[in-house]
Amino acid sequence: MTSEFAAVLATAVARDDVDPKTADDLRDDLADLNRRTRDRAKRVADLRDHIAELVRRDRLPAQTGAKLDALLMRADSFSTGRTDD
Repeated sequence: MTSEFAAVLATAVARDDVDPKTADDLRDDLADLNRRTRDRAKRVADLRDHIAELVRRDRLPAQTGAKLDALLMRADSFSTGRTDD
């Protein structure tokens, strides 16, 4: 999931849809999420909220935000052991 997340961001930066600093910040947030396993569901929710805020503030295209959000939702369902998707 980390490589997919990075690829989505790299594509967005290459298209000038998102500035490199914002992309770096999101990659750092994801790395922090992966390093810390305690309260993972809350951390995923916080990162999803952050992405939504970037979309609302026009710092991230809605389509890119939706792709990142879908990756986070999928990763969160795996980490909680759900198998209903």
